[in-house]
Amino acid sequence: MPPIAQSAGTPAINPPADPDPEKKKKTKEEDDGEELHPFIKGLLKKLPPPETEWKSEARAKWLQAAINIFDLMYTDPDERSRSLTVGFQKASANQ
Repeated sequence: MPPIAQSAGTPAINPPADPDPEKKKKTKEEDDGEELHPFIKGLLKKLPPPETEWKSEARAKWLQAAINIFDLMYTDPDERSRSLTVGFQKASANQ
């Protein structure tokens, strides 16, 4: 940006320099310049923090939600020939 025009006796005013030009670059590199779909953002927000307890039933529910979201967002040319499900089996007492 060019300096602002000056009148007699007034020094030229230059716009302030960007304090951290790398900050914008890092942010853009991190997200690859693309926004995540709101469904994906919501799904990721529901993940519990690492190294915490997360019951199998809750994991299966989250994974099923992911499957449903992907079904809404993407098409599958082989959709009629197969399906994807998530579940868990508890170990029987006899094992």
